Amino acid sequence: MNLKVEYLIIIDKETSPGLYSLCEDEKNLRKLITTDSPVSINEDKISYKNTNMGTFVINTDLIKEKDQRYFYLSCIFDGEEKDIIFFSKMLHALKSKISEIGWQVETIWDDISLFYSKSAYEEIHKIENLMRKLITYFMVTNFGKNWINDNSPSSVKEIIGKSKRQHYQDILHQVDFIHLGDFLFKTYQKDGINFLLKKIDTADNISELNLDELKQLVVKSNWDRFFAKVVDCDDKYLKNRWDELYEFRC
Repeated sequence: MNLKVEYLIIIDKETSPGLYSLCEDEKNLRKLITTDSPVSINEDKISYKNTNMGTFVINTDLIKEKDQRYFYLSCIFDGEEKDIIFFSKMLHALKSKISEIGWQVETIWDDISLFYSKSAYEEIHKIENLMRKLITYFMVTNFGKNWINDNSPSSVKEIIGKSKRQHYQDILHQVDFIHLGDFLFKTYQKDGINFLLKKIDTADNISELNLDELKQLVVKSNWDRFFAKVVDCDDKYLKNRWDELYEFRC
């Protein structure tokens, strides 16, 4: 497996005159970043706690018309997948040492992040579609084909109405990840409320009113209406984790 991480360091003569004079070539920078550090560099090889991690490249040059010098650092991992976390620890130690010296390091390429993002997104995508499956199967089999119109918060209806993917037959595929949570946890009153209010207004006595119809006036979420009865899970527990997973997904 081959993964590359690239950094840029800029040294300013005005703010760090001593370091600017000291670090005039690659050799001096190598010495600074490996002194009292678990990271060691031998020619083009970089190691962490005496374990070879891969290839190290360093280049430097002055910035035109500025009293500044930049260093380009490249660390290329060429080990097995199980050792990626060890490589990540090495990078953390390297960046910590650079920060300790007093420099700011800019990450300009990060295959480690890309690797974990690709690995994680596959799992998140599975969870997202399991949620679509759960909601769709439950609602269709219990409430029929008009379940979206009859049993959805207004925010979800608005999202579907504005969707540029209205040619999709799969309704919940018009709804983004975070709005699947809205379908479960946002409160709403069911459609037909005006009809119920009119019945209340025109009723002469309580016997003319239907208790189940009146209960539709209560503002509830779909979780409280339907899912809490059949899913052994606390809604706050699930909502907090769904929101957190959405942040990871983004």
